[in-house]
Amino acid sequence: MTKVGTLRYPHLSRPDTRFGDEKFKTGWVPLKAEDLEEVEAAVIELAEEVFSKKQLESYTTPIKVDKKDGTKFLEAHTYELPMITDAKGKPVKNPEDLRIGGGTLARLKITLKAGTNGSNTFVTAYLNGVQVAKLVEYGAGGFGDISDDYGDDSFNADSVSDREEDDDDQSAEDEGDEDDGEAASDATDF
Repeated sequence: MTKVGTLRYPHLSRPDTRFGDEKFKTGWVPLKAEDLEEVEAAVIELAEEVFSKKQLESYTTPIKVDKKDGTKFLEAHTYELPMITDAKGKPVKNPEDLRIGGGTLARLKITLKAGTNGSNTFVTAYLNGVQVAKLVEYGAGGFGDISDDYGDDSFNADSVSDREEDDDDQSAEDEGDEDDGEAASDATDF
């Protein structure tokens, strides 16, 4: 199990589907460099136990380095929804509804596995669970209340459901209308 670190591009409530694989995954950036060194030492130890000298020269590791800023991090994934717990270790009841965003402080429960696939040699960090110490939700907040600046004309999210109900009422009224003289068209509004 890792120590607490910062999650980087987490896809923990829903899988990341951008590259064809449906993986639940996250990057983990340690709060202290020595925390990642412990994980990296375990990766190297496993690789040395399993791989030949030639394979050790070119195996893929779950320890990555960001090309833009040089940040070193662990990348872990799984194909199943991982167990997500709160800071006290209590499982989250509906983890698929949780919006775990980048910057969340958490520790990971991982299993390191060495393997080969054709000529590819790798050590993978399988994600078994995530314990969230401090949650940062994606898509949360960011805007303050500006409705006073626009008075009665300000947008109110509650009015959307009211409008949908009004549209349903209008559609029922329109069904009885006579032909208004316009030609039918297959055009689509954009």
